Amino acid sequence: MKNTKIKHIITIASASLLLCACNEKRHAYQIDLPQDCVTPDGMALGGDGNIYLSINQLSGKFANRAKIVKIDADDKISDFVVLPVSPETKVASPMGVCFGDDGNLYIADNQMFGGAKQGSRILRVKIKDGKAVSCAPVVEGLKVANGIACAKGKIFLTDCMIEMQGNPIKSAVYAFDIAKLDENNPVKVNGLNDPHVFEVISTKWTSPETQVGCDGICSDVQGNLYVANFGEASVTKYVLAAGGKAVSKKLLFKGRTKSCDGLHVDDENNLWVSDFVGNAVAKYNLDNGSFEVVKASKVGVLPVNGELCAPADAIRRGNKLYISNMNTDMSPHKTLPAHTLSVVVLD
Repeated sequence: MKNTKIKHIITIASASLLLCACNEKRHAYQIDLPQDCVTPDGMALGGDGNIYLSINQLSGKFANRAKIVKIDADDKISDFVVLPVSPETKVASPMGVCFGDDGNLYIADNQMFGGAKQGSRILRVKIKDGKAVSCAPVVEGLKVANGIACAKGKIFLTDCMIEMQGNPIKSAVYAFDIAKLDENNPVKVNGLNDPHVFEVISTKWTSPETQVGCDGICSDVQGNLYVANFGEASVTKYVLAAGGKAVSKKLLFKGRTKSCDGLHVDDENNLWVSDFVGNAVAKYNLDNGSFEVVKASKVGVLPVNGELCAPADAIRRGNKLYISNMNTDMSPHKTLPAHTLSVVVLD
């Protein structure tokens, strides 16, 4: 979700020069999505090597059904599953996606885009022999379901806009035991006082376009959890005990981007950060703390040759970084007549 006074002019100018140098070094190309695939958002890398991508359809006013597609090693796109609509809004509205410890795919279904005030859901796609066999809600009653991740036998979800009055605003990370999720008896949540709340997040925003709370979320191979605070442009690391309880947390960085949206950790311990407002993607190394903007594009320019257009998520596969360009009417962006993924070839 994506709803700043310039303080350090010299620093920003220096950073801009660095961005140009970075962009010139790396080749990028784009993948044009099929005509019935608009507003791409969250991604997950499957054990089969395919990338699973949510197609939200918001920019097309949900004229086509929302779905999950997969991208194979040759960048060929094919449908994986069409998602069940909400009885209230008559649409599905997928954002983040992740694979659970059970091998199934979990989806943050943001029903606010469909007009519901508290109708967002977590959908579970049951998978057998690489194919989707069913899809149904296992959690209901969320406000703005956004990011989703699996760690320590739990599904963690960011509900990014719970209490929006005043400044700071409040959002929350929920945690659900995978083993207890039942499509025949979905969990019903009820806001910040719900027992499934893992952490309440406070966000002091500086402009309407950063009036969003916790957003991207991911885990690493050790089961540590990383949560993005969109409006404060920060990422916090949580060390989890067995069972998913936090034993410590640490702010990794703040204010190095204009926002923090989707997060992913790769096999080299790099945290990839999508900066929706800044129209950029950055890399933070979890071992040495180094930080680099890997790709940045000018806002409002038709994306060609791999340029960015409202990046929502970025995930690495091999030596390539795949970036979903959400390309929708959310400040500072306007929908452009191109629906693409950007692919950056890494060193």
